[in-house]
Amino acid sequence: MLAQVLAFSAVVLALHSVFCTAQCNNATTTLRDAADITQLASCKTFTGTIVVATDSAAVMDIPGLETVQGDFIAANNSLLTTLSSSTFSVITGTVLFQNLPFLTNLTLPNWISSGTLHFDTVPDPTVHDFQQNGQQVNNLIVRNTTFAFLAGLALQGAQMDTLEIVDIPFLQIVNLEMGNMSQSATIAGSSADLVVMLPNLTYAYDISVSNGSQVVLPRLQAVNGGMSIGSIKNPNISAPSLTFVGGDLSISDCGLSELDSNELVNVQGSVNLVNNAQLADLSGLSSLSVVGGLDLVGSFTNTTLPSLRRVQGNALINSTQALNCSDISSTLVQGTYTCHAAVFVSASTSNAASPPSHGLTGGAIGGIVVGIIVALALLATGLLVIYRRQQRAGRRPPAQQEHSRRVEDPVHEVETEQRRRDPAEKDVSTPTDELAWRESATPASSTGLPRNFPRIASVQEGSIASFPLRMRHADTYTGHRIALIGDAAHTIHPLAGQGLNLGLADAESLVQRLAYGVDHGMDVGSCWTLDGYNSDRWAKNNAVIGVVDKLSKIYGVSGGPVVWGRSAGVEVLERLGTLKGWMMGAAAGVK
Repeated sequence: MLAQVLAFSAVVLALHSVFCTAQCNNATTTLRDAADITQLASCKTFTGTIVVATDSAAVMDIPGLETVQGDFIAANNSLLTTLSSSTFSVITGTVLFQNLPFLTNLTLPNWISSGTLHFDTVPDPTVHDFQQNGQQVNNLIVRNTTFAFLAGLALQGAQMDTLEIVDIPFLQIVNLEMGNMSQSATIAGSSADLVVMLPNLTYAYDISVSNGSQVVLPRLQAVNGGMSIGSIKNPNISAPSLTFVGGDLSISDCGLSELDSNELVNVQGSVNLVNNAQLADLSGLSSLSVVGGLDLVGSFTNTTLPSLRRVQGNALINSTQALNCSDISSTLVQGTYTCHAAVFVSASTSNAASPPSHGLTGGAIGGIVVGIIVALALLATGLLVIYRRQQRAGRRPPAQQEHSRRVEDPVHEVETEQRRRDPAEKDVSTPTDELAWRESATPASSTGLPRNFPRIASVQEGSIASFPLRMRHADTYTGHRIALIGDAAHTIHPLAGQGLNLGLADAESLVQRLAYGVDHGMDVGSCWTLDGYNSDRWAKNNAVIGVVDKLSKIYGVSGGPVVWGRSAGVEVLERLGTLKGWMMGAAAGVK
């Protein structure tokens, strides 16, 4: 009898377990009244989609349930006034509140995360209670609501995918604390008094903000796509840490009087500053070096960009004020350069009314005079040094004179030493003759090669090529997931042995940039990580390459005054110990 009771109890428990499992795991569960809610009360985790019926009770309180592995949807319900749960914590899918015209109480005090949080056509609840710490949302979408602010949403997650806040006419402030934005951020159609504050945003893919009073992005470093800001009435748009924009940078119809992006170096797209009536100059872009294009339309009086070295596309400047169109040199523009201004101001004039002057200024004349005096002094010093050396040479024994000539002419010295070391040297006219001569002069034991080592019988005619030693320097070292170092970035005459030094310095700089990117969670192959390497090395390498190229040309001359001047320069440098030491340290890469 006891065995039958126990068996019956086991069956009941098994059936209860199966029933509970079925209740907590369902493709879609619809909540219409208290009975439906009671069936979920025993579930801490529900797998599937929960839908609040369009004709549900006015008050829906869902106790017990903590995690929904799926979606939660409340939409198209004109009866619902209160939706609450004291236990809701995680909803892995989408949380959708849509078309709920009479919702006045939304209470989820323990909610901390969801895949997507979507508000659409929902009034601003008079009662709302959200968890204030540690919220994580991958996608936040708020459309067509009467929210005055995003109540209780202290989004502090490291990353979001999408942010969309559109058509919220009474919204006063957006203050979200996510760190990165992997897709798009769009804020548009809101109150003219809207303040957008994203204090922790560091990296974003695409940003678009229009309508509002202020935009504050204090930590934003890079935007991989485009960045567009329009109709912001505050005189300052702040992005002081921004260094890179991968698409267009557009600021239009704003009240700003100054830019605050002095760290910005590279804009791969076009810089479009259009119809910002109070913006007169570009002083807030002091580090801008490379842009894809320029479109400057407004009341500009000064368009100087001191660090600009390349505009990859077209440049258009159109100002309603007096402007010097040579603020941006046309030689920097690879496309078409067009400049229009109400009054064209010459660089040599102090005001628009004064006629241009074609004579030399007092400062220019003084500079020329000083330059002539210095040149004459150097020439006199060089001639004096040459004269004294010739006098000393006349008093030296013949052996010392020969040694002196070898020191002055390194090529002659090498040839002389070769002849001294190789007295059996003879003329060789073919590779076979040269090989035979070298084998006869080289003991077999010193090579470690067998005597029957394969021989080169012949060389196909026209298959031997030579490459001239000449200077080459890439326009830029970096691109998307590309970094050039060493001879891939620059070639240099081996005269001073600087090729290896420059390549090692390139490698060191690139490693430092990659380490910085890893430490800060950046994409190490992206342009904003690699551009720091380009900025660090290009100018330094260009200076060294230029000096070596000029030295190569000077030592390529075999006679005349250039040789005298070259010898005099070496003599003077030898006597200036401090300058000589500095040059040797710079050549060796000593910092």
